[in-house]
Amino acid sequence: MKVRKFLREKREAKGITQLKMARALGLSSSQFVSNIERGLASIPVPKIKLYAQILGVNEKELFEVVQKDKIAEMEAKYKMKENTGTSVTSSKFTNFFQEIETCSDKEKATIKSALSELIKAI
Repeated sequence: MKVRKFLREKREAKGITQLKMARALGLSSSQFVSNIERGLASIPVPKIKLYAQILGVNEKELFEVVQKDKIAEMEAKYKMKENTGTSVTSSKFTNFFQEIETCSDKEKATIKSALSELIKAI
């Protein structure tokens, strides 16, 4: 499921307007929330926990939705290729993220930070 659809559905199910969501995130305008829900912006990684709390969803679930959406976006936008010229498959990305689950919390934080920087660079 796309992040934007997931967030909009969860927000609407809780009866929260975009403006109320923005204010709960510490913002004065609903434009940020609107941009995320339209796919024009991404949730900054530091806001994922707060977003999850406001919407009453599990932080891990939201992070996984964000990850899957970003992977799909990167694959579609850049048609990533390995040195052999074959397409990088989703299963390789899935295996990568499954391996992250075996890491320590400190290692996970480092990986999340690195991924966040990579996504920003793209």
